[in-house]
Amino acid sequence: MRSPVPERRRVWGPAGPSEAEGGQRSTNPNTREASMTKSWIVTTIAVALVSVGFLAPIVVAADMDGVMMKDGKMMMMMGGKATGPMDKEMTMSDGTKVKPDGSMMMKDGKMMKMKDGQMMMMDGKMMDSGKAMEKK
Repeated sequence: MRSPVPERRRVWGPAGPSEAEGGQRSTNPNTREASMTKSWIVTTIAVALVSVGFLAPIVVAADMDGVMMKDGKMMMMMGGKATGPMDKEMTMSDGTKVKPDGSMMMKDGKMMKMKDGQMMMMDGKMMDSGKAMEKK
C-alpha cells in the first residue's frame, strides 16, 4: 500500500512562493517593503543630483563678482548683488576692458556692447541671466 502524498498548497508570502512551492524562505518578512524603500531612496537621490546639475550655473553666478547691465545701466556686482553704478572703465583678468556705457573691448580688439541681464565676471567670462555664455 502506498502512503498518501501530502497535498501541496500554494502559499505566497511577501517575497513570492513559500517553501511548499519550491521558493526560498525569506529571512526578512518585509522584503517587498525594503525593496520599495531602496528604490524610492535611489530615485530621490538621482532626481536630486540631476536638479543640482541644472541649478549649478545659477548658484555659481550668484557667488561671483563682476559687472552687469541692468535697466540700461552698468552696475558693479559683489556676491551676486548690485553694489552701485559702474563709474570708470575696468580691465578684467583676461584683458577685456569694460566701459561704464556697457561697451567692451576684447583683448583681440573686437568690440561688443552688453545687453540687459548680461554680466561679466572679473575673469572675463560672460553670463546671461545666470548662465555661462560664449563671447562672439
